[in-house]
Amino acid sequence: MDKNTESGTAWAYNRHGKVVLARECTKLEGPFHCHCGQKHCVHLSKPSGKEGKRPFEAYFAHNGEPGSKRQCLGGGGGGGESELHLLAKALLQKRHGQYMFESWICEGCKWENDEILEGGEVRLEHRDEALGYRYDCYWTDGKRDVALEVFNTHACSEEKLQRVKQSGLVLAEFHAQDIKNKLLNISPGRQVWLHNLSVGKKLCEACIEIVVEEEQKAALDTECEELLTQAQRIEDEYCSKDAVLFPGLYKLTFGKHMGDTVQSVDMEGWPGVQYLFWMTGRKLDYRHPRMIKVTTSEALEVIRNLYPKAILAAENFIKKKYHMCCLDCYVKVDKPWKCLCMDCWWHRKDNRFKPTQGRLQM
Repeated sequence: MDKNTESGTAWAYNRHGKVVLARECTKLEGPFHCHCGQKHCVHLSKPSGKEGKRPFEAYFAHNGEPGSKRQCLGGGGGGGESELHLLAKALLQKRHGQYMFESWICEGCKWENDEILEGGEVRLEHRDEALGYRYDCYWTDGKRDVALEVFNTHACSEEKLQRVKQSGLVLAEFHAQDIKNKLLNISPGRQVWLHNLSVGKKLCEACIEIVVEEEQKAALDTECEELLTQAQRIEDEYCSKDAVLFPGLYKLTFGKHMGDTVQSVDMEGWPGVQYLFWMTGRKLDYRHPRMIKVTTSEALEVIRNLYPKAILAAENFIKKKYHMCCLDCYVKVDKPWKCLCMDCWWHRKDNRFKPTQGRLQM
């Protein structure tokens, strides 16, 4: 590249105020003025192409106004910005739609969200009145906005990056040399990738759904655990103390089933059933499938005196669960002394004097 390009004269504004590059425009697009903001007139210099003439890169030269060349070229013509910085900003405006970059990366799955600024326009030196910041470039299509910053010698401050991202505005920052290397000589229709120095990080929609599901599951597990704890507390505080309202949940406080509820005692096998029958002063009649009362033993008398609620719970439970139900199909019977319904009675008529096996049958 010729020194004229490096001096910042590689581009200028045409009569419509649009950025034009010396290597691409013609003199018919003039008049031209420089980028210092004071609209110094510049003219386009192109190589002659004649044999024997020294070739050079096309550039814009000042028209000899007093002090204009010194002011624009010496100080950068951009409030102290370097010529490379100025050229990079001009290229972002001129080439918009021909560069891509990643605006943010998912913290979960590392998916990258790519941006292509197609349509709309890129404004130079845009001021954000809401946040009070000035951006090197600002793309908008009327619906979405993206702030574009050029890094040459000083990067965006962390405070600026955080405040802009918190506002919801996408901000991308590119190195000036990277912009120049990839966009200055790019052919029409071609797209290149610019490395974003300030890529945001957040969760994509898929990862958000996973996180929400996990949070809901954790909340549900916590809720279930709390409900179970509450249920256990209610059972401990109320059910086990009320043999009338909660006969099946009354906790036995003595004997081999101490700590178990009346409901949890094995009702399909003989041991638990016999224990409950013994508590209530009853026994199984093996000749006839029913419960019969027996003479109160001395041990049962002690139980009745010391644990009346346990006896009451067992009696209520037996009456509710078995004494008024068929012992085979568990349908309700109309009399307390009936142990089988009519259908089951006739089905078992030939075997009614044989001991039952495998499950409770009275």
